[in-house]
Amino acid sequence: MCAVIWLLLSGIYTPFLLSLGVLSCGLVVWLAQRMGLLDDDVPNIGLLLRFFAYLPWLIGEIAKANLDVIKRTLSPQLPISPTLFRVRCTQRSDLGRVIFANSITLTPGTVA
Repeated sequence: MCAVIWLLLSGIYTPFLLSLGVLSCGLVVWLAQRMGLLDDDVPNIGLLLRFFAYLPWLIGEIAKANLDVIKRTLSPQLPISPTLFRVRCTQRSDLGRVIFANSITLTPGTVA
């Protein structure tokens, strides 16, 4: 996923760099598998499709949170009441928990 984002943002599509990218991704996956770092919690195609449906919602929530933080920063009279509370994680897999935690920390205003 990081490689795709890098490609989209860099705009560099030379065959040499693309082949190096594919080679390095393959090498990292091979090394991780040999070291036993990959687990059986590999997402199937259904999970992948649901993730791509989840992504627009997450981007919308991040945009709304950004606008709220900007509004509160530029208007000091708006109330700010920092609080700390615990959120129950209903995800059962490690991958689900990681996506849940990353979604929270990506949203501005949740981590100070």
